[in-house]
Amino acid sequence: MRGGPNHSLTHALGGRAEQAGALIASANVPGTFQQTLMPRSAMDQGIATGSVMVLDYAIGVLIQDLIESVAMLISGGDAGDAASEARWRRAALALDAGAIAAGLAVQSAFRQRAGESLKRGGARTFGYWLTSSAAAGGAIGLLQEAMSLLDRLDELEGRRRRYRWSSLPAALPAAGVIAGAVDFDRRRRERADDHLPDDEPGVSVLRSAAMSVGVSAALTAITAGERGVAGLVGRSLSKFLPGSARLWRPVGHAVSLGTLASLVYFAIHKANADVEKGERAMEPAFDSAPTNPEVSGSPASKVSYESLSKQGRRFVSTSISKSEIEEAMGEPAAATPIRVFVG
Repeated sequence: MRGGPNHSLTHALGGRAEQAGALIASANVPGTFQQTLMPRSAMDQGIATGSVMVLDYAIGVLIQDLIESVAMLISGGDAGDAASEARWRRAALALDAGAIAAGLAVQSAFRQRAGESLKRGGARTFGYWLTSSAAAGGAIGLLQEAMSLLDRLDELEGRRRRYRWSSLPAALPAAGVIAGAVDFDRRRRERADDHLPDDEPGVSVLRSAAMSVGVSAALTAITAGERGVAGLVGRSLSKFLPGSARLWRPVGHAVSLGTLASLVYFAIHKANADVEKGERAMEPAFDSAPTNPEVSGSPASKVSYESLSKQGRRFVSTSISKSEIEEAMGEPAAATPIRVFVG
């Protein structure tokens, strides 16, 4: 057999897990362009779209690869012959169907409730990803089986082609159809809000697309490294544990995804810390304590000016005096304004 058993196990399912991840990532791209409460720049849009594509791809590959590994165990698909590979493909399709049903059952059992716990929401999210990944893998598997059937028909009728139908990436047509349908639905829902004022700045679609391509290209290098790490972990585990490297590859995907998720978490944590640091920084314009004795932080108040936050200093330093009220209103002030005075 060409390339040996390792080659056969790697390509027996035609890269179904990778194509399933690509299908999920492509289908979710239109959703990143939906309107939000805060305006987005071209850079923000590009980063959001590229990041969603890569994370969706990684999660989809992990779940579908795990399903295929279980199918290999059940069907004995690691024998390396054509019959075992066919059993493996059919078992993977059957498990995809079962995973779709299981994911829907989990989502139904953990429907959203007011004030629900994080665990309940996480269980529902797991059900969603299980359903989505299995549906993508099943769709790719069915397309691959259809393409294999076309190859067999060509062989029976003696037709020769420069390519085999089964060598084509099945995710491309499926991703185009699904992404188009999702984008159509997004635009339909946005048209319902046409009567609302447009507070979004002019975001260039071309600039956003270029930024997204750039971010995706950079993060695609990470996914290539992720696949390398997954293969390395699988080969390493197969040396000490029973089973082939292909069987243990999902463990490598889990390690890579956990590492990627940790990097994203620390990046978000650092960004939030930088924002909070900027909010805590005191402004030079409010370095001096107010002289109005009837506001917090003044010499007459028991609340020291140094104990006030940035917003607190703004609040007490911009208080209006009684004379300013009289000057603006043209009549005597009814009372002296006080701003949280303690004394």
